[in-house]
Amino acid sequence: MFLKYLKEYVIMTLGLAVFVFGWTAFLNPHEITGGGIAGLASVIHYGINSIPVSYAKFAIDVLLLVVGFIILGKGFGIKTIYCVAMSFVFFQFMPMIPGLTSLSAGITDNLINALIGGAMSGIGIAIIITQGGSTGGTDIIALSINKYKNISPG
Repeated sequence: MFLKYLKEYVIMTLGLAVFVFGWTAFLNPHEITGGGIAGLASVIHYGINSIPVSYAKFAIDVLLLVVGFIILGKGFGIKTIYCVAMSFVFFQFMPMIPGLTSLSAGITDNLINALIGGAMSGIGIAIIITQGGSTGGTDIIALSINKYKNISPG
């Protein structure tokens, strides 16, 4: 049983790394905002330079975590708390990796940066959801609706 949970958390961590890498390497350096809470956090960051994306996303996610815990249950809530905490850590420290934020500097077409960053973000979130977790934010809203209505969360 322990190995099953360990495997789930390792896979979720890899999904988080892919998710945050897409934002850190392709979206944030070009001031491209996406949808969801990470996109809203980016808008807050660009509007109020003193608030890092990681803090803005974390603050919004905490509110939605309460909803997720109540509606989707303890198991989902614990995994989501883990993912929100780890995404905060990744958003804080991944930009400090030398060369990462300038990785996409040679790509002058922001559409390409948006497509690559968005694809990586989506792939990361999909990996996390397959393991029963969530990055917080709009995932919680979509999965909550899916619980009561036969509507796909993604």
